[in-house]
Amino acid sequence: GKEFYSNGERVYLECSNCKGIFVRREDLPDADKEKERYLSHNNDVNDLRYREFVSPIVRSVVENFDPQDHVGLDFGAGTGPVITKILSELDYKISAYDPFFLPDADLLKNSYDFIAC
Repeated sequence: GKEFYSNGERVYLECSNCKGIFVRREDLPDADKEKERYLSHNNDVNDLRYREFVSPIVRSVVENFDPQDHVGLDFGAGTGPVITKILSELDYKISAYDPFFLPDADLLKNSYDFIAC
């Protein structure tokens, strides 16, 4: 990608294909710093603001997949797997995976109709 922005600490790049913004690999945090950052989040599955934040993903699943015929994965569910909780409440079959907090690697061997990440 081409340089999009630099703040003196990190260089942000823009994908020439999808226009997504990302940082260089060398600017990514190591696993310990990444986990520490996630632990600072207050992701309560019952928090209405958090549920509203993920509502576009939930709405997309509901509009495109039937709970009786489709199975999903919440990849990167974190400490508060709100997408899993909401879709489970709507009778969807969905599993939660997170490399730090729910690291069940067997889930990654399965096929899914939808993946929220």
